Amino acid sequence: MAMRVALALRAAVFAPSRRRRERDPASCAVRARGRGVATTTTLQALPSLSLSSSSSSSSCRFPLAARLHRGWVVAAARGRGSGRGDGRGGRGRRGGGGARGGRGGLSPEKFAEARKLNGELVASRSAAKLLAIVAERGGDFNEVNVATAVNKLWKVANSRDNLSGDPRYARLLELVRRRCRAFRAQAVANVIHGLGVLCADKGAGDVDAETAGELMLAVEKNAGELKAQEVANVYNGLTKLPAAVGAMSPERWRHLSEAASRLAPEINSQNIANVLNALGKIDAAEREVSSGAGWSRLIGAAEALAPEMNSQGIANVLNALGKIAAAAEVVSSGTGWSRLIGAAERLAPEMNSQEIANTLNALGKMAAAAEKVSSAGWLRFASAVERTSGAMNAQEVSNVVNAYAEMRRVPEAPELVSAAGWRSLAAAARRTAPAMKSQELALTVDAAKKLDAFAMTIDDDGWDQLARQVPRLARDFNAQAIVLVLSAAGWKLELSKALALVDGGWDAVIAGVERHLDAIKKGYPPDLGKEARKTPG
Repeated sequence: MAMRVALALRAAVFAPSRRRRERDPASCAVRARGRGVATTTTLQALPSLSLSSSSSSSSCRFPLAARLHRGWVVAAARGRGSGRGDGRGGRGRRGGGGARGGRGGLSPEKFAEARKLNGELVASRSAAKLLAIVAERGGDFNEVNVATAVNKLWKVANSRDNLSGDPRYARLLELVRRRCRAFRAQAVANVIHGLGVLCADKGAGDVDAETAGELMLAVEKNAGELKAQEVANVYNGLTKLPAAVGAMSPERWRHLSEAASRLAPEINSQNIANVLNALGKIDAAEREVSSGAGWSRLIGAAEALAPEMNSQGIANVLNALGKIAAAAEVVSSGTGWSRLIGAAERLAPEMNSQEIANTLNALGKMAAAAEKVSSAGWLRFASAVERTSGAMNAQEVSNVVNAYAEMRRVPEAPELVSAAGWRSLAAAARRTAPAMKSQELALTVDAAKKLDAFAMTIDDDGWDQLARQVPRLARDFNAQAIVLVLSAAGWKLELSKALALVDGGWDAVIAGVERHLDAIKKGYPPDLGKEARKTPG
């Protein structure tokens, strides 16, 4: 029976092929010309089959993963099947994306239907079109169709599609929950990456806890089979899915970090940047990276690939190193920092506001890195700041001026910022002040205290805008922030006067000091008097 099923399947799908099958049971493959296929898709819908007979002692067991690409069907046998040759349709391990076969495998008709459905999903040119297919035919989706739908949706959707309120999107998430236990490595990586983009950038909102839990179970199951790009996609997706991060246990993070470490020699520049960026954002992920070989392999890859990185990649790598001391410590003091900083200097003219802010923020935290920047490099960074300051948000403005304030060991850094550069930063601070959070405001006025060149370019309206945020943010200030504000007001008469003119300005400062007085006494006992000595009584 198994032989008849296998031969029928070959006749229906692979008959046009003139290529010979390799007889190696560990790597059986067929590449055949598909008919009527106009789109590119991946279909893993074939079960494990056993090509054997009672008269032959040899058999070729293989789970087939079919890839449709511009009219070609590629069936790759992975040599890991446990299909049964008795015709009763046991399931075995599934190849490729891990499609689930029916009893005895998919018939040629079912195979054609699944292939057609995948083609329709890939051909969708809008979220509405794709979600209509989900609503009408979701019951026919196998796990490959589900992965394809998510992977395509993030490419065609936009924030105006109102995915968070669309029941068809909720239906797609339901299908993810139902099918993801059958996902293989590529499928689970694509789905996590796709959902991350949808949630963070396309207005879908975070996934629910149940969906997150099922997906993280699939990550744990497939961690050992992930490829380099797939590991990076999982990490990158997790930075955008808080519910999924909450569903990750230390053991799951450890499995993922081991996969990243193992694959570091195969990773490319974009992927290593994404991995390190995620590790810099997710504390739980960082903690499970091996302090020995784990960081050494990842940072070694970053050093080697620095010349190939783009502006976003190098900014993300430096930003991550600024947050992770264990990672920064293994950067080689010679060639390592030179390669990373050399890439940042070269790419500074291409950096956007976020990238230059992240780069300088990292350099403000890492003296070993800042000391490797050349004079030409500081000039390039300063030029990038001036060029992009008009697009900076509150956090970016705060990070840039704070970074320059912290680079006192490298005085060349702020000294090479032109007067026009400081004026552009002062204008950005005035513009973004109403959107600043408590820490951002505190760091900005602290930078004005430490950097005369910056403070002198802040006009009366700028000081007024900064002062007006103090009462607004008073309840959010922690002990450190209120001390920074008090200190800045003590040293900068312009801020002190502006606070006096703002309704409730000084009242908010005094109330903040009183509220955090115990913490201030513990954290700043030697400095509190000095910080306040110029403050009006």
